[in-house]
Amino acid sequence: MIIIWFIFTLITNSARKCFAIKSSAEFSNSTEWDYLMLVQRWPLAVCQIVNASGHPCGVPPQTTGWTIHGLWPSNRNGPPPFYCQDTVFDMAKIMDLKEVLNVIWPNFYLKESEDSLWKHEYEKHGTCAASNPYFLTEHDYFQNTLKLNKVFDVQRLLERKGIFPIAEPYKKSVIISSIKESYPVNSCPGCGYVKGIGQVLSQSYICFDKQIQLVDCPECENECSDEEGILYQPLR
Repeated sequence: MIIIWFIFTLITNSARKCFAIKSSAEFSNSTEWDYLMLVQRWPLAVCQIVNASGHPCGVPPQTTGWTIHGLWPSNRNGPPPFYCQDTVFDMAKIMDLKEVLNVIWPNFYLKESEDSLWKHEYEKHGTCAASNPYFLTEHDYFQNTLKLNKVFDVQRLLERKGIFPIAEPYKKSVIISSIKESYPVNSCPGCGYVKGIGQVLSQSYICFDKQIQLVDCPECENECSDEEGILYQPLR
């Protein structure tokens, strides 16, 4: 198996401040996890799915390709950990990343604040990833997830295989084989179904162990159906 490595900058001895306390029911019972799942998403499809559910969603004008949904600590057996610390997201700690986050990791929900997705992802998932030295601080979590996304760029991967956003559907086997030929592990696409449009390619899942080596994803959310083609539509 081909293992792709890249080097993170470790930030240690960082101050931890707690600005709010959640109820104990909101915290996971354990901070233990087996692997990390990088979830990337295709903005148009995500907004088609969200809009169909009645929630206003829009692709930001600065967004031109795949974006990050999140980096999620997960377990092969049992539920994943959530809200592992009572640390509250602090925008001031990642102001140097704000410009790139607005392009690569934007919020699509029109009625929510600019930083709402970052706050949600850090407090729910980033506080659990913090048990790993690569993601020790809030800044680590965002900076190093951006690095992962850059190295494992699903849009570039698909383009190398001749797969571009078009109006006609692709076969599921074509999408999957293109990903597996580039990353020889179980990494998979995610789809949603939109009435009047059909099955749309909405997400991609890539998994890593605690040393940031590619590993098989044991399972993937919202797997694509074999029964019909997959629409990978142009953003605009």
